[in-house]
Parts: sequence; structure tokens; C-alpha cells
Amino acid sequence: MRKTSILVAGFLAGSAFGHWGYMPLKASIWPEAVSVPATTYQAARNSIFAARRSSGDAVMIGDSITEMGDWDAIFPDYRIINRGVYSDNTAGLLARTDELSRVDADIAFVMIGTNDFTIRLDANGTFGRYNRIIKALAPKR
Repeated sequence: MRKTSILVAGFLAGSAFGHWGYMPLKASIWPEAVSVPATTYQAARNSIFAARRSSGDAVMIGDSITEMGDWDAIFPDYRIINRGVYSDNTAGLLARTDELSRVDADIAFVMIGTNDFTIRLDANGTFGRYNRIIKALAPKR
């Protein structure tokens, strides 16, 4: 992944954007996402991602909050790659870092972890996986 930097947006920021309505959302995504089991939906999204070698100015990585972001409306002058997956958590994102490393972008925005706490995963484990995600996505020197 061609990145000069990685910006990490924590689960609190994600909760604020997604749940309090400060970010434009693609409303059409939500009914589709909740109509199938989470694991089936995640597998379908991951298959789509694996088939694409995308390039852009930035890649947005995360869960449904990221997926539903209308990034083209928020950043109209930039080519944004959306790699959000409904219901994803740090373990799921960590499992797809190989695919994410093939994305050609200058910067990655990572927003993940809300679902870890929703399903009551251990906080230390969540932060450990978060750290491994950042290391896996960091530019190789």
C-alpha cells in the first residue's frame, strides 16, 4: 500500500459520527446490510474487495460507520476508496489486512472497534489487534 501516513480514528469518534448524525450516510446501504446475516455480508464485501485492486487518494477502513459514509460527497475533490464492512470488528479487519495492503492510496483512515465493545470483546485484546492492524498497514521502509 502506497501510504505516506495512517490516520487512526478511534471507536469513540466512529460512534459520534455514525450514531449522532454528523456524517452524511448512504442510506441505501443500510437496508441491504441488515437483511442478510453479518458473516454472509462480510464475506460478500471481502470478495468484492479481493477482486479489485483500487487506487485513490485515500482509503477508508472500518465497519458499517465507514461503509455507510458518503465519502465522495464529503471529499468531492479526492478519489476515496471505501473498505468499510458492516458489523466488522478488529479481528475481521486484521484478517483482511493482506487485501488492504494491495490498495494504492496515499493515506489510510482506520475507524474500527465499536463492534468489539458491542459484543463485549476484551479491551486489551481489541487494542492489541488495533495495534497489529496499524503495523500491518504502515508503509514498509
